Amino acid sequence: METREILTRFKNGELSMEEAEHYFRKEPFEEMDDYAKLDSHREIRSGFPEVIFCSGKADQHFVHIFKKLYEDNGEVFGTRASGHQYELVKDLLPGVEYDELSHIIKIEKKEKEHIGKIAICTAGTADIAVAEEAAQTAEYFGSHVERIFDVGVSGIHRLFSRLDVIQEAYGELNLKYYWNAHEPNYNVLANFQVESLEDFHGKKIRALGVWGDFLAALGASPTNIAGTEVYQALQLGTIDGALYGWSSLSDSNNIREVAQYALSPSMCFCQMATVVNQDSLNKLPEDLRSIVDETIRLANIGVIGQAHVVGTEKSVRDAIQGGYTELSPLPDDVLAEMREIAVTQTWEELAAKSERMARGIEIIKQQNRDYGRQVDY
Repeated sequence: METREILTRFKNGELSMEEAEHYFRKEPFEEMDDYAKLDSHREIRSGFPEVIFCSGKADQHFVHIFKKLYEDNGEVFGTRASGHQYELVKDLLPGVEYDELSHIIKIEKKEKEHIGKIAICTAGTADIAVAEEAAQTAEYFGSHVERIFDVGVSGIHRLFSRLDVIQEAYGELNLKYYWNAHEPNYNVLANFQVESLEDFHGKKIRALGVWGDFLAALGASPTNIAGTEVYQALQLGTIDGALYGWSSLSDSNNIREVAQYALSPSMCFCQMATVVNQDSLNKLPEDLRSIVDETIRLANIGVIGQAHVVGTEKSVRDAIQGGYTELSPLPDDVLAEMREIAVTQTWEELAAKSERMARGIEIIKQQNRDYGRQVDY
């Protein structure tokens, strides 16, 4: 039980003095046979009870610890859990939940006060799983969370559509949010070509988050690997392609050596941002604040952005003109099919996640209509 619950139950006569003392006199840790010591005083010290790092635990140890923490606290939270571990406890304890994306396993009290707001943003999709882990952890421990995933990779308009949410969250943290530059375009760098949508079927492509969902809808098999592993995976044939930055062709990644084709057009690009403490900014005279604003703008757009543009151009030129990688345009009919799948499936799934996300998707659709692109099916 939590400290407040113990005191409340004692005050209401539901616990005797001896029973209340028993809880407060618990040892700083609790021995569990000879394999674990549960930190029973963590909540007293920090306000938050112990959680379970589930990965690697023996089945019987995991089940015993999970049940014990639930019995002591009325709820329990575990990270890096597996579907197998969920199967071990789902029939033993009521209300256990498991999320495959974040690998969180938990039993959570339903009536819980949430305060403040945390915006968890990802520029691309490679970090969505760990971001969702952070989001659910923050929610479990009592914060409101706004998820803003993939805000930069697929176009600056998606980040513009969520600016109100970002500014609101940063405002609560007393921070000013600045725009800045984007990284190079991301293309499928592959060892296969596409003449029809069926050519995606069964292909193992490194793509994460919403882009993995999109490629799965095309019939591909999205694979979650780190960027540093792409070269070797392509070289060994454990993946057929990777959604990766243009610049990776000829920079230190040297993907041009292991990818025969660069499918075009690009699917997305990555956005970066700068934040400044608002109090510190307010202490500056107005003329100096203007200098800060202009310096950040020039650094992000004029320096970083231009450096990426120039670097990407050189990377692509060296890879293609050097005879390493062939530019392989997707046929118009394939692009039309991909657009329809993106709009009718992937975008709709995103819109269903929240009201703000739905508003953002509608903004994207309207922009596409303004450009004469089909988004109404």
